[in-house]
Amino acid sequence: MSEPQHCQLCGQRLPETRMGVKLTALKARIFDAVRRAGRMGIDGDELFKLAFEGRETKRSVLRNHISQLNDLLAGTDVVIRGRVTYRLERGVGREQKGREQAARNPAAAELNGPGREVGRIRVHPDQGA
Repeated sequence: MSEPQHCQLCGQRLPETRMGVKLTALKARIFDAVRRAGRMGIDGDELFKLAFEGRETKRSVLRNHISQLNDLLAGTDVVIRGRVTYRLERGVGREQKGREQAARNPAAAELNGPGREVGRIRVHPDQGA
């Protein structure tokens, strides 16, 4: 992990990049802690303490940041998994996993109706993106 960089004009902290994805300082700190933990992973309580450095917040905030991190990492081959212990896993990304689940459960796919997803917005086939 390198020293945070700042804009030369305004002094604002610039986003950090991990796996080719721009992250906020907090998300980069979470990602780095999970990556450093290796295959055994990091306990959720320890990760919570590292991420929020004593600030008062709820545990659900950590889960939300991890979910957002996974959304950002969707185009890569890594995902953060876990509830009690978090670990970085390589392989099937979130997008592919969703397709596999839809293939196993066609009824769920039918509930969504025709169309395609653009980001998180479902677009009807008659509409353009």
